Amino acid sequence: MTAPVSSGADRARRALKKVGMIGSYFSVGVGACDGFVVVDEFCAAGHLDAALAAVAHRIGSDEARVAASSLQYEFAERLWSISLGCWHLDEVVPDLRSLVCQAAPNGRIRFRIAEPDGVEQAGPEPARIARSIAAQVIPHLNTVHHRLRATTRVADGLLWGNAATGAALATRTLTARDGDRRVGEVAKMLLASPPMAGHLHDSEILRRRTCCLYYRTAARRTCGDCPLAGSVAASRRARR
Repeated sequence: MTAPVSSGADRARRALKKVGMIGSYFSVGVGACDGFVVVDEFCAAGHLDAALAAVAHRIGSDEARVAASSLQYEFAERLWSISLGCWHLDEVVPDLRSLVCQAAPNGRIRFRIAEPDGVEQAGPEPARIARSIAAQVIPHLNTVHHRLRATTRVADGLLWGNAATGAALATRTLTARDGDRRVGEVAKMLLASPPMAGHLHDSEILRRRTCCLYYRTAARRTCGDCPLAGSVAASRRARR
């Protein structure tokens, strides 16, 4: 087994700059910036509550759990996009211990990495690479999940379903971009390991086991991967 070698700040900076060019969900700033706080502070100091209110207004829902699901879904997909994207492009896993975040006025999440660093993860060992990426992302998701579940009635399975779908969607974007399917093998290992194991159906078609509640927003429709597609509850909501 090839041992991971520290890549240093320069390599991480290059990877983060490149990954941000893929799309908005891959965008991440570098360096400290006023108004951005670490995830623990974001969740504990009222920032998250303000963001949830902004999200609720944007999506047209007065249900706290619906806003919580929408915000966490974006939070998770952006983290997976940055981490999987950096590895996909440069075989480096960014160190997210200095991750800071901010909510835009509409509740959209913005990320920066105050002190860029990373670890090179080369070689055909998707399980090892998946563990390295999960070690950076999962702690931040746990922090957000704990806060959301303490203040809303959002289900734990729903949140991990969002996280699993976010990883799958980030992987789909990366694979479609250049045809390199190695990141798919890494994602497969992520999705087969706790806490994300079992939240998606094991098939070629992306289908989750829990609903993200999008049908309860002003959009009044289910997502393409929703297990409730065509259900009575979703259909009734759409007709309102």
